Amino acid sequence: MDTVEIDLKSRLRDLQADGGKCGQVAKLLQEGASVQKALSSLSKLLLDPDVTLTVARCFRPLLLELLERAATMVRAGGDFSLTKHERLCAAIARLTLLYPDVLRFAERYFSWAPPPFQRLADNTEAGEPARKKKKSSSQGHALEDERSAVVCKTCFL
Repeated sequence: MDTVEIDLKSRLRDLQADGGKCGQVAKLLQEGASVQKALSSLSKLLLDPDVTLTVARCFRPLLLELLERAATMVRAGGDFSLTKHERLCAAIARLTLLYPDVLRFAERYFSWAPPPFQRLADNTEAGEPARKKKKSSSQGHALEDERSAVVCKTCFL
């Protein structure tokens, strides 16, 4: 594996200037945190939807490492955190188109992780209906629905 050298303090300042979670970033800068602690904090920030893209831009050479650390946090201590999993799924979704290497990470991650919408699947299995269907009171609506379905089919053929 190639080693990547970056100026961590410089990148943290860039993140702070871009409006990242200034409290956490400023704390890392003031403490002179170790590299491991800084990377762990950054992987937590990566799960925050407000700063996901900013962290990825500032720390692009370390993006896969940050994602791996976030995945480790999801399954930390033998427990699986569904909320952290959903946040990581959202981060993956935001980053995949901008950073193609994230797709390789996503393939590995989803080889063992549940689907992104596991909570919804669990709710429907528990007897809660996913959505109630409205009954159509007249034949006019049924005919209209058939026409729109035909139009939709032709659009995608």
